[in-house]
Amino acid sequence: MIYGISYYFVFIIPLFFYYISEKLSKNLNKFSLFFVLFIFALFTGSRVEIGGDWGTYLKNYYILGQNFNFYDFNIRSDWGFEILSYFFYTNDQPIFFLNLLISFFNFFCLYFFLKNKDYKWIFMIIAVPFYVIVLQIGFIRQSVAISFILLSMMAIKNKYYLAFLMFMIFGMMFHKSSLLIFIIMILSIDKFLSVFFRYIIFFIFIGIIIYLSRGDFGNLLSNYFINISTESKGALPRLILVFIPSLIYIFFYKKFNFSLFEKKFFFILSTLTFLLIPLVFTYSTLVDRILIYYLPFQLVIFSSMSTLVKNKNGKKIINYSIISIFILYLFVWLNFSNSSQRWVPYSSFLIGNNISYNYNMQALLECEKFNDIYGFFDRFEYKKYEC
Repeated sequence: MIYGISYYFVFIIPLFFYYISEKLSKNLNKFSLFFVLFIFALFTGSRVEIGGDWGTYLKNYYILGQNFNFYDFNIRSDWGFEILSYFFYTNDQPIFFLNLLISFFNFFCLYFFLKNKDYKWIFMIIAVPFYVIVLQIGFIRQSVAISFILLSMMAIKNKYYLAFLMFMIFGMMFHKSSLLIFIIMILSIDKFLSVFFRYIIFFIFIGIIIYLSRGDFGNLLSNYFINISTESKGALPRLILVFIPSLIYIFFYKKFNFSLFEKKFFFILSTLTFLLIPLVFTYSTLVDRILIYYLPFQLVIFSSMSTLVKNKNGKKIINYSIISIFILYLFVWLNFSNSSQRWVPYSSFLIGNNISYNYNMQALLECEKFNDIYGFFDRFEYKKYEC
């Protein structure tokens, strides 16, 4: 049996609609996109004991649920995410329902971002390996922050600047590291109200956020620059997959049919990619976390690359080549990545999978040995702890 067959099946769904999209009307294509994203939301949101940080998120759900402080902004898992978790926890809801809500929100945002795009299906195909499988299942807080980045891009493009500010605040509430992308967005806006508001007021606001969360920012800087304890082996291949569209965009940015804001925003991101190259060998985990926010840029550029040629056969060759690259990426990741074992085999409460005893955190919280096992959870170790 093919390793991770469930994930290959997810890849095939948008691939099928890509091949029949030309035979469908514009409205039917939109409905098909909505249907596919609905399936993806169920697939990722109903997960059980899969994803790189499942144990950490589950642990935080109960521990921070008991100790949540509305006025404490120095929360490792970020204030917006924690208050949402706290709402589900205090209403005696399992973490499954929180994950399901977040997945539906994320794919709802993606639908509005893609529904009128000509490249929607090629985008969805190449989004499966990292955006759908890795991000939505493994990086929950960052996935919400990226959804607000997508909403922010649409708001700026349509000159809804008040909405952009609101989305920016919400994005940083779910992951403070998204601050970098929002700063780049601000600098990419053409004639945004006034230079004073654009630079002075914005950075005062950012200063307040950093001050309120100074403890958390200090921990992040320490973990990524000083006390480096982990190495991300996937950072280099992911950087290569970002560097390729960055290089192509820098050389051909005038030929891409983007708004002025998008052209400036993507150009700055492309340029900054070169700064990540020397960092990846020393600060791989930091680079890997930054690359998460490059995902919308990466997918948009790859999806739009066929517009650089006018020949129909040339467009097909480009799209098929890109699809082949991401099929290969999915295959390599599922079969050779050190972390893919935390995604395979796929399990969901919709197909009868349930949470194991090892993950019954409410019981573990009462266990005398809890301090000894705090933070060390593995879905493959079904060990009972006597309390």
